[in-house]
Amino acid sequence: MRERGIQVAIGGFHVSGVISMLHGADPDLDRAKALGASLFAGEAEGRLDEMLRDALAGSLKPLYNFMDDLPAIEGSPAPLITADKARRTVGGVTSFDAGRGCPYQCSFCTIINVQGRMSRSRSPDDIENIVRANLAQGLRSFFITDDNFARNQKWEAILDRLIHLREVDELKFGLIIQVDTLCHRIPNFIEKCRRAGVRRVFIGLENINPANLMAAKKRQNKIRIPQDAAGLEIGACDHLCGLHYRFSE
Repeated sequence: MRERGIQVAIGGFHVSGVISMLHGADPDLDRAKALGASLFAGEAEGRLDEMLRDALAGSLKPLYNFMDDLPAIEGSPAPLITADKARRTVGGVTSFDAGRGCPYQCSFCTIINVQGRMSRSRSPDDIENIVRANLAQGLRSFFITDDNFARNQKWEAILDRLIHLREVDELKFGLIIQVDTLCHRIPNFIEKCRRAGVRRVFIGLENINPANLMAAKKRQNKIRIPQDAAGLEIGACDHLCGLHYRFSE
């Protein structure tokens, strides 16, 4: 594309993570820059218009870096994938983020380095609008991409709105979420998830070593390993990506 004089811009987690954590030192990004591609680091809400104006003028900058200026997302339009593209995924699932950022400090995590340590959330109105817009085009399965929806400060208000949509407005949809190992201790969380349409849950385990979790101040992901399981293969690989749990209908 660059050989044909077409302007190219690259963004997303890889670009943002490398610029945030490695100060941009990456052979792949170096090759992209050598080809004349522009790099976009950070989140696009309220920032993408600058790059688009530059593209229209044929004067894209080598780098757009918004890593130190993360936007609020309440009231921001959410990307809407078309139904024909969503149906190419397993089960025709579409997705949205109800919140971004994380207050914890795990050294292995890209979230805090890309989305920041300050939690930002969409409002219940935002979530309702996203759900209704997708239902209108026939999509009924949603993956809420928050790395830990249980710690979204607005989880209950969001679930209450989704419950209203299902039980009062009688809309039919299902949800997939990601949570921590102790979310069941949050009053009403499990029951409201069930009523809101949560059918599948990914449970984060980042690490099963209690010392490592405490060092990162992640008490909410503490797990208890039975005595008779201590000799299993767990000891050989203490970094796990998570468990999958499915609610019974």
